[in-house]
Formats: sequence, C-alpha cells, structure tokens
Amino acid sequence: MERPRLDVTDRLLAGGVRCATVWSGAGTGKSVLVASWERSLVERGRRVVRLTGDALAAALPADGAEVLVIDDFHLASAAHCASVFAWLEAEPEAALIVAGRFQPCPSLIDLAARGQLVELRTDDLAFTAAECVELAASHGIPLTPSMAASLVATTGGWATALALAMPVLERSRDREDTIARFVADNRAMSDYLTAEVLDACSDHERDLLLTAALGDEVAEDLVIELTGDTGAAAVLEGLAARNTLVSVGAGRIRLHPVLTAVLQAEARRRDPERVSHHHRAAARWFDRLGDGQAALTHAVASGDTGLVQRLVADHAVDLILAGHWDPVLSAIHAVPAPVGGLAEITARLLMSVPFPDRFATERLFRRADACRAARPDAYWGTLLAALHVLAARTAREADGHLAELTGAAGSAGRGLCFGLDLMCAAAEGWAGLLDGNTRWAIDRFREVADSAHHAGYTWLMLLVSVFATEAATVENNWEEAVDIDDLLLERALQHIPALADGARTAATVITAGRLYQVCLPLPHDELTAIVTADAARGSLGLSVPARGLQLLDELDDSPSRDVVDQLEDLLRSSGRAYPRLLAAAVLRLTAARLALDGRQAARDFASFAETVLGAASLELQMAHYLLEPVSSAGDAGESRLLAGANAHPRSWHSEASVAVWLLLAAHAEAAGRHVEADHRVLSAVAQAKRLRTVRPFRARNNEGVLLVQSRVGHLAHLDEYGRFIVERVRSSSKSPIGPLTSVHLTDRERDILGELPQHQSLGDIARRQHLSTNTVKTHVRSIYQKLGVSERVAAVAVARDLGLL
Repeated sequence: MERPRLDVTDRLLAGGVRCATVWSGAGTGKSVLVASWERSLVERGRRVVRLTGDALAAALPADGAEVLVIDDFHLASAAHCASVFAWLEAEPEAALIVAGRFQPCPSLIDLAARGQLVELRTDDLAFTAAECVELAASHGIPLTPSMAASLVATTGGWATALALAMPVLERSRDREDTIARFVADNRAMSDYLTAEVLDACSDHERDLLLTAALGDEVAEDLVIELTGDTGAAAVLEGLAARNTLVSVGAGRIRLHPVLTAVLQAEARRRDPERVSHHHRAAARWFDRLGDGQAALTHAVASGDTGLVQRLVADHAVDLILAGHWDPVLSAIHAVPAPVGGLAEITARLLMSVPFPDRFATERLFRRADACRAARPDAYWGTLLAALHVLAARTAREADGHLAELTGAAGSAGRGLCFGLDLMCAAAEGWAGLLDGNTRWAIDRFREVADSAHHAGYTWLMLLVSVFATEAATVENNWEEAVDIDDLLLERALQHIPALADGARTAATVITAGRLYQVCLPLPHDELTAIVTADAARGSLGLSVPARGLQLLDELDDSPSRDVVDQLEDLLRSSGRAYPRLLAAAVLRLTAARLALDGRQAARDFASFAETVLGAASLELQMAHYLLEPVSSAGDAGESRLLAGANAHPRSWHSEASVAVWLLLAAHAEAAGRHVEADHRVLSAVAQAKRLRTVRPFRARNNEGVLLVQSRVGHLAHLDEYGRFIVERVRSSSKSPIGPLTSVHLTDRERDILGELPQHQSLGDIARRQHLSTNTVKTHVRSIYQKLGVSERVAAVAVARDLGLL
C-alpha cells in the first residue's frame, strides 16, 4: 500500500536532498519502501542503478546513474562504504538511496548539516493506526480505530507482523480477541524472529536478551541487578548498533513489542522458575524505588502471592487514587479468594465508588468488616470507614462511621497517607451533604478536588468534582454546577493523553457528558470500549453512563424503536443509581414513547421515573404536561408548568430549566400565541447561555432549534447566542435542519402571504385586505416565524418551495 508520509522522492528530485537512508531491522518493510521509491523515480524518467551491499566493488558501476540505490548496505565493508559516499561527492547532480539493518558507515553529519540528508529508522517505518485501518481495508477487513490502535500496540506496527496478521484477522470471528492473542499465538512470526534475530546472537547476547525481556522497556540498572553483569549495557548497545529490534538510550533498554513477546515465550519454555525469580527480584527493586505500579506488575508475574499481598497493602491506595487501576486489579485477581484479606477487599471497594451495584457493594462491605474484626488495621480500617460513609444514603447511616474518621484510630490512619486523608475529607463532605449542610459540602469537595489535582491523584480529583457538581444541583445552583463541570472538563482534557486506565475511563465519560451538552461529537469508539470492557478491567460504574450518552445522542438524531427500547431498558435497570442520566432522558423518552406506542406506554415510563426523581421535580412536571391533552387557549396544566418554571423547583439536570421554556414555547406557537412564544423562546435562550448548553434545542426532532431559527434577528441582546445555537445544532445533527417541509397557515395568513411577492408596503397590503397596518404586521411576523425566515424575500422563496405560492 502507498504510505505518502514516507515518500522522499519529491525531495530527491527537487535537488535539496541528495541522500536518503533507511536503517531498520528485519521485516520492517525497508526493502519494499525503497523499491517503491525506485519505481517512482523510474516512472518519472530518472536513470536508476540498483546494487546490494554484498556486491559492491571498489569502482562503482554507476556510470550515467542519476540515482544510485543500494539495499542491504549493512553488508558493505568500510572501504566500500567510503567509496559510495565519495561517488556522491563527485557527482553533484546525482542522488543516493541506501538501506540496511544498521548503519555500517561513520556519521553522516556533514550531509545532515547541509540539509542534504533524510534518515528513516525503525520507529518511522512502524505502521500507524490509520495505516493499519487502510491496510486491513485493502484485505477486505473492517477495523475500528480502537482495534487498529490495539493492533499497533500488540505488533509495534511491525510490517511483517501486520502482514502475518491480515489472513488471521480475515478468518477471525472475534477480531478483538485475535488481536490481543496474536503475537503469542503466531508460530510463523516466532520462527521468523528466531531465525532473523536470535540465531544471529552469541549465547551471552541471547541470555541477556532473555533476561531483559521483562517488558518492552527495562532499566539498564535492573538488567545489571538481575544478571550481576556490569558490562550488560555495553553488550546490549552492540546489539542495538546492529538494529536487532533493540534500542538503548537514557539508561533504558527498549525492545520491540513483538520481540519482547517472542523472548518471553522462549524464556518461559527454557526455565520458568528463572523467569519467576527475575520478576520477584524486579518487584523488590521497583518497590525500593517507590514505583508501586511496576512493583505490583512484576509481583503478579512472579506468582508469589505473599509478595503481591504485601505490595497491595503498601501501594494500592495511591495507585487507585491516581487512576492506575490495572496493576491493582491484576494483583487482587492473583490472590486466591480464601487468602485475600482486608487490603484486597477494601481496594476493590475503593474502585467501586460511587457504588452503582448496591448488592455487590453490601456483600463486599460484609466481607471487609469481618476481616477488620478478625485483624484490625488502622490504615485499611480508616479507609473502610470512609467508604462506608460514601456508600451511605442517609445521615443516620453515615454518622457511626463518620465518628471513626475523627477518633484516635482514624487520626492515626489518616496520618499514614495523604491520599487516605483526602478520601476521609471527601467522606466528611458526603456526610455533610446527607445532613443538609450543602454549601459546606460543596466547598469541602472543591478543596479536596484541588488538593487531589495538585498531588497527582487524578481519579480522586475527577470523582470528588462529580460529587461537588451533584451537591450544587441539590441546591439548584446550576451555574456553580456548570462552572465545576467546565473546570473538570478542562482538567480532564489536559490530562487524558497521559492518564492511566481507571482515570482515563472516568475522564472519558465525564468529558463525553459535557461534549454532549454542548452538541460536540462524542468519542464513540472510546465509549464503546468502556461499555464492552469487562467490569474487572475498571469500567464498573461507568459503562451505564457511557452507553446512556450514546443512546441519548442516537435518540436526538433518530428516535427509532430500537434506540428507545434500549434506552428505556438501560434506565429501568440502572436509572436509580444514575438519576441525572434518567433526568436527561425523561422528556425525550416520554415523547418518543408517546409517538411510538401511545399515551399509556409513555405514562408507564413516566411513572417509573417519578419513583426516582420525584413528582415535584421539574423533569416530571414536564413529562406529565406532555402527556396531558391541551387546548389552544392554554389550560390548568400549562399554567401549572409555567408556575413551576418561574418557581425554580428541584431539577436533576441542567437541561430542565431550558427545556421547560422550549416546551411552553412550542405549545404557544402551535396555538398561534406568537407573542407568548417569543417571550418563552427568549427565556430558553437566556437560560442556555447562562448554563452554557445547547443540547435541549436538539431534543424532540429539533423542535427547540426550529423555534430559535425562526426568530434569529429578533432575539435582541441574545441574537448572537441564538445564531450560535442554530449553527451548532446544524453542524452536529446527522439529519438536515430546515428548510421546513410543511407549514400550517391560517386563511388570513395565506391571504397576506399572497400579497408579499408584489412590491407593495405593509400599508398598501392593509388597505387591500381591509385591515389595520398593525394587524398586518402581526400576521407577517407570524408568517416569518412559521417559515423560519426573517425577511420578505426569503419568505417568498421558502413559500414557493413549499408550494404555498
């Protein structure tokens, strides 16, 4: 396949670059790449001479050559290397392309200094995720971006591995699983690397490689620690110079991922106990350095349960709060259930906050309480008390455990770890919220979030920021809630590229929630990965909001029965644990059920939502209003909802205070009460600007944006934000918004519309229709609003398109 980012032929032909080199190991695609350059140059009329490194003579047979191409240049002798570059200096109009497994000649710094050299190495030749997608497509294999990213991570983008992977993926029924197991399971690739790399090594080099293959990247000092060979680094540097998929630099030894997998399999085959011993030694070495993540990873690989338990006790809390969940989860799973104690169970509870699965949570708490009673521990006992408080639903439930946090044992435990102290402070904030001290709780959560952010406890920062947002909503303080959300979004976006597993998952869902509100594209691939991930991999508690956001987005675009059914099933099973998600869906889902299945089915869903959100919530008031037949002149239901909108009742989601005005505006517009509709649309836009939200305008078949669109130019000081809403919704909607497909005009409006194409003033129209000028103005304004325009020429054009003229 073509790889334009690696093509240097244009630069060679332009004359600025005179030499292109490709240094890379076996199977990385360098010969194929150079051959593609050669073909391109020939097709463009250049005289190309091709040689190989083992066939060079002292006098180069390159007479008349405009471009000299030499493959396998690593086989050339020093003298022949010198003659090649002497030829290049003697032929100022010629160009040189050389490729080899390593650079056999001295530094090419002179060419580089003159800007005449382009060098490509192993990392440059590695396929990117986008190139993997393209390569797979050429084989008829559809790969998602996340699958391609996994394939790159597994193979290191190595060309030979990808070539071997394509037929396997073509036959596979579960491509994600095939990608995960591909390197370890592929014998052809193992044989290839053994022949090309390992067989070319001395026994001492091979033994060092097998020892160093504890991971893709290993510290030189660790290899020395494991082998006792102070010259190990120099030997491995020699291997790197020969480009055997090994690189050395900055005190680190880096192995190609595929080579690592093959070496690890070979080491286990030769001496599994030696491998375990090396992992145990590595775990202790990293523990001494304070690197709990690496220490746990190697302890698990060693199979030493006692060592795993000790390291969990020492490092799990800090790792979890920072978001490094994978090594902790692996460690917990490596400890057999009968052996696991207070640390393992409490760590699992910590990763379950905010406890969406109450049954599983209660079971874990019972086990943890039993362990603490049998063997008290100030550190883990204090954390367990804090988690009990965070799991409480009432102030009475929290009180007993809260006292533990401030007692002697709690103070002692909190003094052992700053992260534990912050968790206890978060628990105190939660207890304050349950006790009605909402303002204090918000401030406490925000203090903890700031401290966690500065301390590098990213997952804790994300979690407690969500608590602060929810506390602000209890006060109906949506402006502060949005401020907290926006700060959280800023921090999440700042850190996502570098976040670890647990924190990345949480940040992705939090970010997606805010993107949804402002009608920007959701990270669907990442959300799907969270939804499909096993709960043990860290998605527990996040798969529901991830899937909910996807379904809500789909519902706004296309309220199909399948989407409606999936969303209702999700909310009925998990809505009690996620009331804000349920609140965002109530009006949309009630309207969709009403349209698809009638009033009773819609009432059934609204009744369920009422048991979670409460009948007095603004979301339920809107749902009940939607279910009531209304008259054109307004009725008691409309009056109640209008009173509710003005009274600012409890709402669970920031959309509600915008959606209520759009719902009331739509009813007034349909009833021909356009002045009322104007005021209500203005209120909706004002609320949306205050809360920095756009999403309510996309709900219910874009009803809100159509109301705004017809008033652009007449929204006074909010006109700019109204235009922003229209443009944002247009850009985010999969189906086009406008022009209108049908419009209901009164008989009088039709009469006046018929006058508009004739170039006459409103006064002239009034005299012809026997009306006052003000009455004509009112009708014209109504016509403009219904057609979604703001001036006469546009009204005539749209009316003609609709067959009204």
